[in-house]
Amino acid sequence: MWHGATTAKPDWLQVEFNGAKTIDEIVVTSQQDDYTNPVEPTEATTFQSYGLRAFDVQYWDGSAWVTVAGGRVTGNDRVMRRFAFPAVTTTKIRTLIHATADGFSRVWELEAWGTAQAAPPPGRVKVGGKGAAQRLPRSPGTKAASR
Repeated sequence: MWHGATTAKPDWLQVEFNGAKTIDEIVVTSQQDDYTNPVEPTEATTFQSYGLRAFDVQYWDGSAWVTVAGGRVTGNDRVMRRFAFPAVTTTKIRTLIHATADGFSRVWELEAWGTAQAAPPPGRVKVGGKGAAQRLPRSPGTKAASR
């Protein structure tokens, strides 16, 4: 769980990836009221005391933060919110928090989902010489080898 140190707003939780990722869904989960006896939250689980009331779900486009489609939330009473949007490629995401039920920001989970990157096709890899390494086509029935 991430807990903001003060009640000052805006407040944010940012996650930086280990390189560019293509994502099309972000899930934000805040604190349940009965946090000592939590249940697995669903999109129907509500709160009154501790959750996020107003926030933006954003990704970095390389020069500025962009709010995902449907990612501006006000008047929230849900512990978990799921945001599906057209795929974007980014190096980081954040939840920008504007208001909470009790003043403190608490995020239990911030998840990003997307499609896995395709593995490179099988083949031989040319190493050395000028320029970057390149993948060479492989004939059917041959084993991959590197030289």
